[in-house]
Amino acid sequence: MTKIRRIERIVAITKLLVETPGTLFPLGYFCELFDLAKSSISEDLLTVKQAFDRFNLGVLETVAGASGGVRFIPQRSGEEQRRIFSELASRLAAPERII
Repeated sequence: MTKIRRIERIVAITKLLVETPGTLFPLGYFCELFDLAKSSISEDLLTVKQAFDRFNLGVLETVAGASGGVRFIPQRSGEEQRRIFSELASRLAAPERII
């Protein structure tokens, strides 16, 4: 297998996490996938975590222990949640929806 660049690993890790929120991925999974040491994967995960935090996309939760790993928990900011709920309430209250 050809060597995968760091940016490609970060994109792949992010895609896997976002597509399967709540799924616990052991670090070994990423180590095997990219044929890298845990230290390199940990650095990549730190970068992903910082991006999620910076842009309020959700939380990258780290679970310690033998059965540990990382999982993505999507979250929205309070303002964005209020906007989504307000839009949903408006759609549900629309007269054309009433039977």
